Amino acid sequence: MCRKKLGKAAVVVVVAVVLSMGTAAWGASPSELLEKAIHAEETAGNIDEAIKLYEQVIIEGKAARNAAAQAEYRLAQCLLKKNKPAEANAELEKLIKEFPEEKELVAKARKQLPSEIKLLPAPWQDHEAQQLNLKLASGLDIGTYVYRVDSERHEGKEAWRCRTRSFVPLNGMQSSSTVLAEKESFAPISSRWMISLLGNVEAVYRPQVVVVKDLLKKTEHEIALDGPVFDNEQAAELFRRLPLAVGYKTTVPIVSTLTSKIPLGLEVTGKETLEVPAGKFECFKVALNIGQTFYISTDEHRYAVKFEAGGAIGELTHTYQLEPGKPLKFDGRGFSLTLSEGWFAYAPMPVKKDDPEKAFLLDSDGAATAWIVAKSPKAEEKGKSIKQRIEAEIGEVKPTLKDFHVRADGVKQRTVADKPAFSVVADYTDGDKKMVMYGANVLGDKLELQFVAMIAADRFEAFLPEFDKLVESLQLK
Repeated sequence: MCRKKLGKAAVVVVVAVVLSMGTAAWGASPSELLEKAIHAEETAGNIDEAIKLYEQVIIEGKAARNAAAQAEYRLAQCLLKKNKPAEANAELEKLIKEFPEEKELVAKARKQLPSEIKLLPAPWQDHEAQQLNLKLASGLDIGTYVYRVDSERHEGKEAWRCRTRSFVPLNGMQSSSTVLAEKESFAPISSRWMISLLGNVEAVYRPQVVVVKDLLKKTEHEIALDGPVFDNEQAAELFRRLPLAVGYKTTVPIVSTLTSKIPLGLEVTGKETLEVPAGKFECFKVALNIGQTFYISTDEHRYAVKFEAGGAIGELTHTYQLEPGKPLKFDGRGFSLTLSEGWFAYAPMPVKKDDPEKAFLLDSDGAATAWIVAKSPKAEEKGKSIKQRIEAEIGEVKPTLKDFHVRADGVKQRTVADKPAFSVVADYTDGDKKMVMYGANVLGDKLELQFVAMIAADRFEAFLPEFDKLVESLQLK
């Protein structure tokens, strides 16, 4: 009986102590809280309690700048003791940014932040490209990414031009980006990206600042810099130049011109051997603190073999050694095309085995949505005249596009690959945008091919010769 009473009393005492500690903490001044936190960290060795108190000092200490700054610095030290370097560096970055008047603490924080990232020589050859196709965990193909690196001269110095091109048919997202970076340091000089669902932004890197222009909203802002940085759009190539090894950790200062500067923590958690469409590779597994994982090959090429991000999986399907003036060829089932220079093709796996073959044609800057479909001709269509085929094609498309109308001179009969063909140019609207659809049908005996391109009206005239050249390159096997 006594034991039961004692047990109940003990519980009451513990609750009372906890409540009294909470009341005292919330009623204390930032300086008093700071002393409690230092005691918890250095005397009691209670790092978790110290972290809570330092965070409280920062919240409570807006009016007491010195106490808040010290708490920010000491919070970073506690995170280091908990073996959380990425989080610690983020707090040090925050201290530097939000408390510039605390010069002594800022200087200490700068010394603790990682120095300039040590890079390996570029593992790629000039004009190298990699293509990674995207899929869901279910295996469904959803899109493709192409990374390309070319050398060029900038103000008399050697530089790298890093390009990315992606397309996701599932939601129609087109994107392209380019970053010009110094050859050895890989420091960005300028960047630009276009994402159809987000916008069009360019940036120029200057000492201690990045000037960012939103080309659609016609706005401009600056991102302050306090040391070396890299651009988000060169990250895949940057990972390939890091001195990766199992256990390697670092924090990379990344500028996302969509938002701001981000301390990107990464760690090589091990090695894995992966088999992807491009082959079998031993890879470093690189875990990022933003919930993404990259797999970089351990060989001299340091290919980006795979990535996992946002529920999507990218796997290396092709590596290309491009030659200026020699565009790529695309081989389909029963046909081939010579792509325009700077273009790539993406042929997703068909959902059904007997679906027609479809390949998306990726122009260099993401201006157009274009594709080719190859299918066996239907028996009932073989006896129709070209004029009847044209009328049927227009009748099928017209209900699907707003304000669709064929241009007065938009229909032409022609010959492609020694087969009868026709092309149609029509205007339509997408929301408030004036658009053009260009279609070309080639009527082969065993295979019919349909080319389609959809592009903004103000870009169509410049685009048409390039796309028509691609159509004319068709060869039937």
